[in-house]
Amino acid sequence: METGGHNQLAMSNSFQIQRYRKSDKDEVFAFLKKVYSPLDSKRLISQWDWKYDANPSNASAEPYILLLKNGTNIIGMEGTMSLRVSILGKEYWIKNFCDLIVHPDYRGQGLSRQVVRQIIADHPIGFSWLNEISKKAVAPLSTSQYTRLLFLFRLMDSSQVIYKTIGSRLLRRWSSLLTSPAQRLTDVLHRRPFPAGVTITQVANFDQRVDSLWERIRRNYPVIVVRDQSYLNWRFVRRPDAKYTLLAATKGDDLVGYIVLRVTEKSGVKWGYLTEFLVEDRSSLLLKYLIYQAIDYLRHERAAIIICLATMQFFRHTLYRMGFIPRLLKPKYFNPRITLSDPELQVFRNSRQWYLTMGDGDLEMSF
Repeated sequence: METGGHNQLAMSNSFQIQRYRKSDKDEVFAFLKKVYSPLDSKRLISQWDWKYDANPSNASAEPYILLLKNGTNIIGMEGTMSLRVSILGKEYWIKNFCDLIVHPDYRGQGLSRQVVRQIIADHPIGFSWLNEISKKAVAPLSTSQYTRLLFLFRLMDSSQVIYKTIGSRLLRRWSSLLTSPAQRLTDVLHRRPFPAGVTITQVANFDQRVDSLWERIRRNYPVIVVRDQSYLNWRFVRRPDAKYTLLAATKGDDLVGYIVLRVTEKSGVKWGYLTEFLVEDRSSLLLKYLIYQAIDYLRHERAAIIICLATMQFFRHTLYRMGFIPRLLKPKYFNPRITLSDPELQVFRNSRQWYLTMGDGDLEMSF
């Protein structure tokens, strides 16, 4: 159920929670510029139409976003994105709760918790990615698990990292001379014969073959975001502020797997991301084939570090064997929430039953 219009939904005469309308956009953008850094506000504003106002998955003409107001002034907000999720093979519409923010002058009063409470009341099933601040707001209102994310890293070029952290050109040169050839040799020695008849090519978008792949694998995982042509093209082809590289694994006329890559630069160091991947039959051999092709591409792009997220244990073991190691970043949590009593849906609240990558929901939209 969604509460419509601009009616006051909760709270006192001074503080009000109202539904966003597209006519509020300019006022919301002004608020975002006040509460975020210039870089972060620019990013979210550039994403706004794609993520919210013109999102093809919206259930109605207006996206579901709540605005927290003090009188006529916006002092906080939380948004949602509609997603389809397969739970034990059946599809359900859920919400990805995102972009929870309260103006610094009004924090410490429990206001964000009131916004979260209203969203949970309107949407009984959904999930969010939380940092330490948003976790404090949500924790008292949720009985579901909070799982801290464990990202996997692979160092590609230690010379970039050394130079940017300690500024030594000599150490950078020696590190490059010693580690790069050794790493390439290790990759060659560990590459086994790959699946017969499988070829990997770079593609511009996802076609109808990914729908067939999705239908073949959807029951392999208890809970997984629907990965069909419509969703994947919206998420990775049409995002306005990021560029992705798509590698497709085919066997004959069939798509049997894919991987989505991205390269960014932070403080002069290039980071590579295995943002999203999926393979038929949970094949670790096919995943390994795709990842080695991704590593070759990212090495050519001079990525110093590769990072990814894999929640399924058998895929993590494949990544470990390929030189990826676990490392905790700034705390980030996955929080599935459900208030429905249907026994078949209770698996949704167990994060260990989810197939997750960095491309799910808005986790990787924050940079």
